[in-house]
Amino acid sequence: VAKEKGISLCGIKPEQTEADFTPRKNGWNKMEPADAILLTVDLAIRGSLTSVSLLANQFDDETIAMLLKLKEEKPMLLTLCGLKLDQTEADFSWMRLGPADTKLLAPEIAVHADLTKLDTRGSDISGEAAEGLAKAVLDSKSLLEFGEVPMKELRADELTTLKLNSKRLGPPEAHVLASLIAVTGSVTSVNVLSNRLDVESADVLLKVKADKPNLRTLCGLTHEET
Repeated sequence: VAKEKGISLCGIKPEQTEADFTPRKNGWNKMEPADAILLTVDLAIRGSLTSVSLLANQFDDETIAMLLKLKEEKPMLLTLCGLKLDQTEADFSWMRLGPADTKLLAPEIAVHADLTKLDTRGSDISGEAAEGLAKAVLDSKSLLEFGEVPMKELRADELTTLKLNSKRLGPPEAHVLASLIAVTGSVTSVNVLSNRLDVESADVLLKVKADKPNLRTLCGLTHEET
């Protein structure tokens, strides 16, 4: 009925072009899958919307698939993550993004032409979700830094030492770091202690170290220390 009569169920005005439904903009209340069903009705009838921010809610995979399908059907709706076309930095740190969020964010990050800096630290992303986000970051043609991982310098093989201890890096950052170190020749020392790595992401870094004899340490140790 709401769709037929053009009535908004989520408070979106007819002329509105942007809408932010992230918890930090809505009293830290998280949307559930049922809320997304109501939202899709609004998105279908509000042709003026070009940007919607839906990250950090409690959507399941089915809900995410529904939202992505709706975005495909509405060319005017450019983002579900609130990214602007000319945006150069995106800070999603400590929003507690989860695995479902990567399915919204990864496809947008991979094709964004101007984004040079992305921060998703403080997230609850691991396993396949961390790998998927890392792949999107590495596929990006514009990103230069990811959560303090210096992608530009690593790709240019300009660094010999990386001090990334206590930077609150998580599994996605570890996967990106491991992939970039694997193809560099100059890095001999990395310190990734006191971060938010899990066993799997730490193991990924250890495997890279095992394959690169010139990478002496992942703990910042020097030859002089006894």
